Formats: sequence, C-alpha cells, structure tokens
Amino acid sequence: MIPPHAGGIRYLLKDEHGHVMETPDQMWHRVADTVASVESLYGLTETEIKAQDEVFYHLMAGSYFLPNSPTIMNAYMISPV
Repeated sequence: MIPPHAGGIRYLLKDEHGHVMETPDQMWHRVADTVASVESLYGLTETEIKAQDEVFYHLMAGSYFLPNSPTIMNAYMISPV
C-alpha cells in the first residue's frame, strides 16, 4: 500500500493545464523505473533492471525507502538512461 503522505499531489505528473495525470501508485512505478534504469550503466540486463524496478517500488510502497523530492519530481522528466 502506498503511504498517503508520500504520494502528495504536488509530486504527481500534471498536464499543461495543471490537471493530475497519474495516481500515487503510478507515480511510484514511474520513480522506481527511473531509479532502476540507471543500473544499465553498470551492466545489468533488462531482466535484472526490471527486478530492481520491482524492488525499488516495493521499498517505496512500504515506506522503507523514500527518495528525495527532486528525484520524485524529475523522474522521467528527461529520457531514462
């Protein structure tokens, strides 16, 4: 379960009119995918990166790991690695 306090509306992707375009759960998947994508720089395969994506997602969903605000806000704002 995504902690309510951790999925603040300010971190959700919005369109050009300020309308929210994702749920908190989608946000955590977006952030986990972005964080895990860096592993490609260290030689992990796509399968291994997907496994890391799931690990990051579950850590964030369980409030064991919460990235800093810039990481949450900027995830996927530039092309993933």
